[in-house]
Amino acid sequence: MLSEWQILSAVLQIHSSSSASKFIDEVCWRTYWKGWLELRPSVWKDYISELAQDRERWKEDVGYNQIITARSGIAAMDAWTSELIENGYLHNHTRMWYASIWIHTLKLPWTLGADFFLRHLLDGDAASNTLSWRWVAGLHTMGKVYLAQKSNIHKFTAGRHALKVALATQSAEIETIQKITTPRKLAACKETDSTRAGRITRPRGRPVSSKLADRFM
Repeated sequence: MLSEWQILSAVLQIHSSSSASKFIDEVCWRTYWKGWLELRPSVWKDYISELAQDRERWKEDVGYNQIITARSGIAAMDAWTSELIENGYLHNHTRMWYASIWIHTLKLPWTLGADFFLRHLLDGDAASNTLSWRWVAGLHTMGKVYLAQKSNIHKFTAGRHALKVALATQSAEIETIQKITTPRKLAACKETDSTRAGRITRPRGRPVSSKLADRFM
């Protein structure tokens, strides 16, 4: 398994930090999500419990089964579903649009959408994927949801996807066992040279010895 630092180090051997800035941001977000979830293990436990219930409740639902087999009749969603299943990948924008339409327009359980992504994405990460779906649903940051807009989809797909279905303009009412949680406290550890951590900075007039740090400056 490759660590985030290994990936960034390899990328920055080829690309400048400015040209790869968006990719770097996404890798850092994955690190953030992992840390967030590790401090709140009950969120994952609740998700797994709710997912099991939703699988049973929705296993025979026609709309749900049409979506996951690219037969919903919504051209954009069916195209994205096919791309996900066949290629194991969707662009970040597309993932957000897909999740928004799934949750707020089609009123499908967010847990099933998160599970569908995790089962097919080659770059699927349990923390990043689950918490991103929670964010779109409005469960991660209370009071904030993500609602896809036709104009945005049309713009960033160069007109390839002109949705005929009306998209939700307000969030769906979501029944969930997810709770607002506070992070667990980590046990204090004695600092040693091998455990010391901090932000890499460039002292005035002195170069940073790390090649990776140099690329980030």
